[in-house]
Formats: sequence, structure tokens, C-alpha cells
Amino acid sequence: MTTLLIVDDEPHVRYSLSKALATDDCTILTAETAAEAIDTVRREQPDTVLLDIRLPDKSGLVAFEEIRQIDAR
Repeated sequence: MTTLLIVDDEPHVRYSLSKALATDDCTILTAETAAEAIDTVRREQPDTVLLDIRLPDKSGLVAFEEIRQIDAR
């Protein structure tokens, strides 16, 4: 089973993407902040992360670099 993490501070965007990308063989996880996303990556090790650039606590680009350090697959 594939795991997708959607990171966006807008609830309607997270909801819409979750509904649009949901399949029987894909688990969808969501996060509202970069910190929450990084914790989720450490804990769940998703296959793919869909990451917003503008997040309330830090840039998505900075979060991307931190996520890459956690899992450089």
C-alpha cells in the first residue's frame, strides 16, 4: 500500500486533494504545518509528500530540505 502525505495550511485544500487522490491502495495522511509534516514523515515514512510552499511556521522549501535529510530515498 502507498502512503501520501498532503501538507497545506488551508483545510479546504487538504480536503479537496485528499478526496481527489484517494484510492483503495493509497493511505492519505495530512498535515497543517511544516513541523507536523516533519513529525509525520519521521513516524509514518510516507512514499510521497505533496508540500505547500507557504506554511505558517516555515517555508515549504525549508521543510523539504529537512524531510530529505530524514529520508533521502
